[in-house]
Amino acid sequence: MEISRVLLALAVICIGWVVVSAVLITSRLDRRGQKTPFPFIGAFLFRNVHRYHEMTSAEGGKAGPLYYSFAVPAILGLLFALAAVAARALGR
Repeated sequence: MEISRVLLALAVICIGWVVVSAVLITSRLDRRGQKTPFPFIGAFLFRNVHRYHEMTSAEGGKAGPLYYSFAVPAILGLLFALAAVAARALGR
């Protein structure tokens, strides 16, 4: 199996994790009274993540676990995707 395919598969897994985390963040905000209209969930993605970060930081002094569950796989997914493109360009 090519390294680029493995890296691309890891990127897809990370992005899937990000999507699940974003849905959970939106759900938590909805339960706390900050509603997001369904058609605009994608458009308000970063706004919701920022609101969740602010809200949990104010309550507990640090960001909640869903914030890190969103941010870390998002960065890793981008890195894996870039590494897959580089490996593909090098023929590996």
